[in-house]
Amino acid sequence: MTRLDHSIYSATAPVLTQCEEVSRFRVSLVREPGFAYPQPADLSNPASIAASVWEILHDADREHFGAIYLDPRNKMIGYQIAYIGTLTRAAVEPRGVFSAALLCNAAKLVLFHCHP
Repeated sequence: MTRLDHSIYSATAPVLTQCEEVSRFRVSLVREPGFAYPQPADLSNPASIAASVWEILHDADREHFGAIYLDPRNKMIGYQIAYIGTLTRAAVEPRGVFSAALLCNAAKLVLFHCHP
């Protein structure tokens, strides 16, 4: 008969021989200075959204892509210019827009871009 080695089933904790450092990350939302303008009662129709986007982009000289973040009652929480492109295009990644929406607890978002 062969005798089994039961040492691998030891009840003692394993001994760590080498420690590796693991990075810890923190994501935060930074509020930047905005602009004052009379906000419509709600942003549930295209005309009020267009007026808000015009306030944000009326002097843009390059293509911009951004988002307006709304609460459940269609009030604007804030906005983000997510990408600024060249004269003819802007490369956009969804994570850049949706991560800010999650951080500011937006219930809804309106995406916009311009062609100057």
